Amino acid sequence: MKKTSFLSLLLFCVNCAGSSGSNQTASPGALSESDESFFAPRTYCRWIDDMRGAVGSALVGLGYDAGYSDDVPAHFVTKPKDGIGLRVEMVNLVGRTRMLAKSSPDGNAAVVAAFYRRLESDMGLTPCTEEQFEEQKKAESARRQKKPEPVDPVMAALGSKIVNSTPGKSPEDFTNEHMLKSFELMTNDKGLFIARFIARWGSVEHVSLFVGDGKVFREIPTRYESSDIPPSSEPKEGAKNKGVQLANVFNDPRFVFNQEDTLDDSSHDKVDAALRYVRPGKYSVRCGSQIVDFNVLPSDKALPMLQGATYQRSPLDWKPYALGRDEHGTYYYVDAGRWEDNERVFRVFLGKKGNVKPVELKNIVHDSEGDIFTTRQGDLRLTIGKQKGSWLKKGVKQKVLLVPIEDNLSMIYNELGAYEGARLGTPCDDF
Repeated sequence: MKKTSFLSLLLFCVNCAGSSGSNQTASPGALSESDESFFAPRTYCRWIDDMRGAVGSALVGLGYDAGYSDDVPAHFVTKPKDGIGLRVEMVNLVGRTRMLAKSSPDGNAAVVAAFYRRLESDMGLTPCTEEQFEEQKKAESARRQKKPEPVDPVMAALGSKIVNSTPGKSPEDFTNEHMLKSFELMTNDKGLFIARFIARWGSVEHVSLFVGDGKVFREIPTRYESSDIPPSSEPKEGAKNKGVQLANVFNDPRFVFNQEDTLDDSSHDKVDAALRYVRPGKYSVRCGSQIVDFNVLPSDKALPMLQGATYQRSPLDWKPYALGRDEHGTYYYVDAGRWEDNERVFRVFLGKKGNVKPVELKNIVHDSEGDIFTTRQGDLRLTIGKQKGSWLKKGVKQKVLLVPIEDNLSMIYNELGAYEGARLGTPCDDF
């Protein structure tokens, strides 16, 4: 599926029926800088300040992983009531609307209707008023007239190198408005290095993490990042950050959430694996109960190493799709590709816990009604939305209980056997 730019991920403009009676949607990513129709949709809101303030750049990563595409419109709002809850809802909602779009004869019209209903009722959000629309129109015009900031040639060159050698990144990621702003390179003094890059997406900052041996770096899949981590400086003072442990949380499903540890004093997002800011020049990496210190290298030593390195995408090529078991304790596990070049590829594993093995697939049926994975051993039939499954072998049907993926990530990666010995491309691989 076609991936979109950062702007397209956040800026889906939908025409209101009130002005022309049309159900047409604006096409994100295809708007002229001088085209006044850019402002035609009355649902275009003050997305920069409001979305950044409520969610931060975390929405970008989650939205990208969810696979936003140009045919999924969104309805932007002015006051998201809860940043963490919103981004989770957005990801879930996009997944459902994508399925609806495929199964609906009315195409986008049905998707738009579903999107409106969900945003305005379940999430308690309100659309833009005409006054807010006019305010944003003026602000956007002023932004366009503002001269772009000069690009640091060293940062631009380093950013271009990272982009050009990392599959999945766009050349615009670290250039023009989306420029590389700063970097830090740290080491545990045992040959393991972590590079932390901060890129500016217009007025929003986004953090990327890479881990490696100093010559080859692989991107670390991040769950979200705290934009308050200042590179090589003390955390900000004030009540806002009281008790806050500034961190970049990365995705390592081998480590379950620590119920006594959070990124801040709220109840959201229990930390499992993270890069933590300790003080200027020092970070620590937490993998479950293990904590390892990392020291930041001086920039005159870090820059030549980063410029001479090769950058690669994360080796985490697969993501869990379905997990089931029968009454005899046999597990049926399916994973799917997590990249654009393998997102339609599935694998099936069968066996007892600790000894599941991949089986050869002969055919796959994958649609809105469910999945059928035909193997030499039998047929695995799944209806994930209804939590139903069955295993058909030589005419004998065996009921399969579907088990929630999100509650069993640690078991899948540590005990099931499908990923035994696999490196997931995080610092925890080497601890």
